[in-house]
Amino acid sequence: MKQTSKIKLTPPKIIQPNIKRTLFLIMLLCLFFLAAIWFSYQYGLKETAEIRTIIMGTDQQINDQTNRLVMANEKLNEQLVHCQSSTKINQIANNKVKQQIEQEQDQKLALKKQNGLLNNLISSNQAKDDALQIMDFKLTKVPKKSRTYTYGFTITHLKQDKKQLNGQVFFSVKGSQNNKKKYLKMNEITRKKISYKTLKFIHFQRIEGEIIIPKNFVPTAFIISSKVKNKKINEIKERFSWELTKK
Repeated sequence: MKQTSKIKLTPPKIIQPNIKRTLFLIMLLCLFFLAAIWFSYQYGLKETAEIRTIIMGTDQQINDQTNRLVMANEKLNEQLVHCQSSTKINQIANNKVKQQIEQEQDQKLALKKQNGLLNNLISSNQAKDDALQIMDFKLTKVPKKSRTYTYGFTITHLKQDKKQLNGQVFFSVKGSQNNKKKYLKMNEITRKKISYKTLKFIHFQRIEGEIIIPKNFVPTAFIISSKVKNKKINEIKERFSWELTKK
């Protein structure tokens, strides 16, 4: 019989890990990680500082722009106030000019009307030589003034010569007070207590003014008298009913 050889098996060797090397690698990784965190932190600080600088610069620009806008707004407000003041002044000036124009137009219209009346009288031969006449009598109530009236009439002399006539015109108001007839003289109803008005004219003169009627007095007539310093021209006296002129 053949003799079999025996194979001797050896158990495998267990390789033990190097603990020191592993610890070293772990520490190295930890240091690397910490370094990475530190560099990230430093980078973050740098970026934050730059962002903060940019933000501060932007805030400063915004503040500067806001200040410029505030100053511009104040200037605009000043200009607006100035424009409003100028506009108000212009409106006042325009109103005054408008009033003056209206007054001049009224005066021109009154003169035109008076000239028309005079021409009608002359052409119709209604006037006598060396005679005074009272024309275009008007009586109106003054708004918002108690017992106050305006009067107006024209004294005319239609002789062809151009000599100036000098004289005086008087008026009074007839009426009743406490059921008694009464005449109010000129100095009793005029504001300045005047007794007459002076006449200086060649062909005509317009007489106008205001009168104040006493309380409880009921007027019925407006009486006008006029005389000039010329013996050839007789004194004239006319009575007009107390009727307000319609506009």
